[in-house]
Amino acid sequence: MTEILSPESEPPPPPPAPPTIAGPAWFFDRGPSLIRYVLRMWPTTLLPSLTLVMIASAIFAGLGLDVSKPGPSMEDFGSASPGAVFLLVIVIAPIIETLMLSFGIFVISLFTKRPLVIAVISAIIWGGMHAAAFAIQGIAATWSFFVFTCAYLAWRPVGWIHAYVVAMGIHMLQNLLPGLAILFVGQSPA
Repeated sequence: MTEILSPESEPPPPPPAPPTIAGPAWFFDRGPSLIRYVLRMWPTTLLPSLTLVMIASAIFAGLGLDVSKPGPSMEDFGSASPGAVFLLVIVIAPIIETLMLSFGIFVISLFTKRPLVIAVISAIIWGGMHAAAFAIQGIAATWSFFVFTCAYLAWRPVGWIHAYVVAMGIHMLQNLLPGLAILFVGQSPA
């Protein structure tokens, strides 16, 4: 026989999950863990960035523009040791840039609360800042910072530190390939 539970004997409902962000699920669905989200978003930023670098390089070369230096090289860091440059590219730059990113997101969100609009504006700003040094790197950075911003916004309802760590973690992984290229080849691909 099936026992009918009275309202007093039903288990309490589970606590509510932190709110989610409206937007493309791939970017804004936090999934089961912070680490899995970071590892999911790393190829989401890296592979399109590399594709954009190849396309932009081909277009620039077709237009007769110089593509010999798509990103930073060892010469750009003066007399710094390769280890110091690697540390700067992989650790220090993402720490500082992600802090700046979080402030920029705060400022943009004063004017709009739409996450995709915030991400696009942020990406254009960061792409422009990177393009000021290396045009091709700016094109790749535009996509990367779109992803970093979406990641930050996805995790911000959980807490600022979570949002910061997620965006910074993806950023560090994104910078791993250029950092290794500078370290071993002397030139970043973008």
